[in-house]
Amino acid sequence: MLQTLMAYNLLLVAGKMGDYPPLYYGHRVPLNLSDSINTMMFTQPSNFPGGFSIKSGRVDLLQVVGITSAELEFAKKASSDELKELIVSNAGGLFTSKDRVSVV
Repeated sequence: MLQTLMAYNLLLVAGKMGDYPPLYYGHRVPLNLSDSINTMMFTQPSNFPGGFSIKSGRVDLLQVVGITSAELEFAKKASSDELKELIVSNAGGLFTSKDRVSVV
């Protein structure tokens, strides 16, 4: 799954997927992991540092969490950040489980 998302992001950066920006915080990508988890959401990391610096500049790290259809609709109406907070408070952290029930 992560390799697919990384390849998709490389295609975005190279301009091979149209005029879209690279994946970043708050973006949501359809990707079926299971019957209930069908979208991947990109957030600022909550379980590890958000980035680091190297000689050529800053590297921002993204955390990916699988979300349900109901959670996707909630994020569209509210925000990915609000959904992230709901998942953390209800599920105990940002993790992806094929069998996780929706928090909305």
